Amino acid sequence: MRTFGSLKVIEERYTGYTDLVVKGTQVDDVTKSITVSLGRDKLGSDSIYFVQYINNGTHYQMGSVEVIGDITESNASRIIGTFSGVLSTINMDNLILTDGVLDITY
Repeated sequence: MRTFGSLKVIEERYTGYTDLVVKGTQVDDVTKSITVSLGRDKLGSDSIYFVQYINNGTHYQMGSVEVIGDITESNASRIIGTFSGVLSTINMDNLILTDGVLDITY
């Protein structure tokens, strides 16, 4: 299990919608970080559209393999949901992501 702290939620506003970009660094290892991008006010399985995990300079991210999410709250002050899936490097090395949890008040 990995716990990410120093969380930052950035709102990216566009015409007609707003995205939320969550960035965090692993609490006990600053060489590991995660970024999760999702639609604000968008719930369900298709809210998360990007996940990237960095492990000591190696970037794993969503590619041809999907990440499954279930966002139950996503608004201007709170994000709650779960996610899992497979992330891959540019060389197609895979990383299995399980039991991801977002429960953030910002």
